[in-house]
Amino acid sequence: MSALHGIPNAASFVHYHCLPRFVPTPLLPRAQGKKLVFFDFKVKANWEGQLVDGDGNVLGSGDGEVAIPELDQDNAGTTADGGDADYELKVTAADDGGAKDKQLAALFSKHGLKDFKRKVAVFVTELRARG
Repeated sequence: MSALHGIPNAASFVHYHCLPRFVPTPLLPRAQGKKLVFFDFKVKANWEGQLVDGDGNVLGSGDGEVAIPELDQDNAGTTADGGDADYELKVTAADDGGAKDKQLAALFSKHGLKDFKRKVAVFVTELRARG
């Protein structure tokens, strides 16, 4: 689920790369011959990005993490775009003194999380289909 994306911004363009890591505890019990899918994941993804102006000049770069502390069958939602999901998302900027980290984290929160949630929804849909 790695991705390279561009996020349009008023006077600039932000590129980000995000690779989620799912820490699984899936359970696939059987009831009356059917598999039931229960899961509980902690999801973490590092993001990194560059702030680029309209002329293609790099204004700065930054990185951080996006996390879902608990993703389970009850809060994962059922729609293909993850729109009905009810899990907590945390976006943090790296604590390494990067001048653009917080600005990029805010842009990722505003524009990138929708795509991130869509990718999580695809993962959940595929997991449920295997059950």
